Amino acid sequence: MLRSLVGSEMCIRDRLCDGALVIVDCIEGVCTQTHTVLRQAWTERVKPCLVLNKVDRLITELEMEPIDAYRRICMIIEQVNAITSGMQLKDLFQNDTNGDTQVQEDVEDEHLMFRPCAGNVIFASAVDGWAFSVKNFAHLISERLGIDKRVLRQKLWGEFFYHPKDKKIITNDLGGKLQPMFVQFVLRDLWRIYKMCLTDSDNYSEKIQKIVQMCQVDVPPRELNSKDKRSVLQSIMCKWLPLADATLDMVVVHLPSPVEAQKYRMEYLWPEGKALAQQHPDSLSARCWRAVTECHVSEEAPVVAYIAKMFMSEIGRQERLLGFCRVFSGVLKDQAPMFVLDDRTSQEPHKTGLFTLMGRHAEPISQTVAGSICGVDGLSASVLKTATLCSLSDPNDQVGFPGLVNLDLQAAPIVCVALETTDPSEMHILVDGMRRLNDLDPGVDFYVQSSGEHILATAGEVHLQRCLKDLRERFAKVNFEVSEPIVSFFETVVDAEGSSNTTSVEVQTSNKAITLKLRVIPMHEELAKCIADADDSDLAEVGSYASIHESTS
Repeated sequence: MLRSLVGSEMCIRDRLCDGALVIVDCIEGVCTQTHTVLRQAWTERVKPCLVLNKVDRLITELEMEPIDAYRRICMIIEQVNAITSGMQLKDLFQNDTNGDTQVQEDVEDEHLMFRPCAGNVIFASAVDGWAFSVKNFAHLISERLGIDKRVLRQKLWGEFFYHPKDKKIITNDLGGKLQPMFVQFVLRDLWRIYKMCLTDSDNYSEKIQKIVQMCQVDVPPRELNSKDKRSVLQSIMCKWLPLADATLDMVVVHLPSPVEAQKYRMEYLWPEGKALAQQHPDSLSARCWRAVTECHVSEEAPVVAYIAKMFMSEIGRQERLLGFCRVFSGVLKDQAPMFVLDDRTSQEPHKTGLFTLMGRHAEPISQTVAGSICGVDGLSASVLKTATLCSLSDPNDQVGFPGLVNLDLQAAPIVCVALETTDPSEMHILVDGMRRLNDLDPGVDFYVQSSGEHILATAGEVHLQRCLKDLRERFAKVNFEVSEPIVSFFETVVDAEGSSNTTSVEVQTSNKAITLKLRVIPMHEELAKCIADADDSDLAEVGSYASIHESTS
């Protein structure tokens, strides 16, 4: 599930999964994080489905009319599809090696677009516990309208209108007299239920009973008699349109199985393996390539797995270091010897323990098959952040056996803080904890500046807070002080066309009252070298001299 995740965490989830739920806020709409999530899913060949969340806020906070909410939702879906279409066009032009291939007019493959009538889009309110797809409402209103539900699934979304007199679906709104069917038969009912449940009235209990009968749900009287009107609403909606049912139905129908996904994903995840398999059909790489592309689950197939992250987990009363692992082929068994392909120090196999990841806990298991995600123990000495595991190794194989490609982190660690312990005698404990955190988290960087400060670099403020919490509670367990975040900014000067091949730029303010002209000239080499070689005390003297000079002037 891809939301406002840290860049490294998002990459890890994309590598381990074959499908994703992209959640877009109906209030905020498409933002920068949405672009990043979709681009990462496209890069990793992960098939996404769209969840439009917080539809309830369109009713309760923005107080939109159903037709206005429909237009807003249409705009969001169009923007998401534009992002997907742009990435597809980019790939088409990059793959055009000859330069004379004509691009087809209709490059938007329908299976890549988000379309509510196709079922890969659901509308949800996570806080109220409900969600639905077009298919759900097509089934609910098909008997009322006397129209086949398969026809309704195609016509319930889009510019289709229901003519009440002729009792048929038309594409003309009759000069604005008719509203789209999605507004008429879906949004209006939602708006009516929300207003009836959240508005005080003399016959409130009768209205609630009427809603329950209309939705044909069984709600306990204790929940209906609650004084909290929002609680009453949630009790009805989660029974009428369960969030879990709608989400699971979309996942099962539209997201690929491991057998289907690995056929096209492995070309990106393991390009070197494919090249070696084509050049040397009888090599070890070719055998493993055939196993992972076909997702073999037999015990005779070679086991190939990928460690996307190392993390600490509480097992029993001890904390142990586990690898977040996806099995791509074969049957991975407990205590089976596995070779770490990325280990340059040792070619000896490692006996691995297996665990199923149950939320915050890990339970030991005897085996797991291709397509599964599990926790792997016993690799702390050989795996640094990520690694590829294989059950086969041939020292006489001259072809070689490369691992899967490394994670393509979308966000570099740029938010830096300096850490220092309250007790100087505990500084070495903090340093060991920071090094361990650096080894485990792909999005963390740790280094020591020339001034002696120990710098922790993370991908963002949320990522930084999580790393500091891990240092305090797990890796270091000492008290330390944190400096203000330091973000490095790199600037340049460009003209109106976006070119930096110029020495001057002229811009105007929005009201055209002020014109700014900036001229840039190269800094003298000796001055640049002097600044680079200066320490903090020299720069402080220059700053104090400048302040004194400015005050005297």
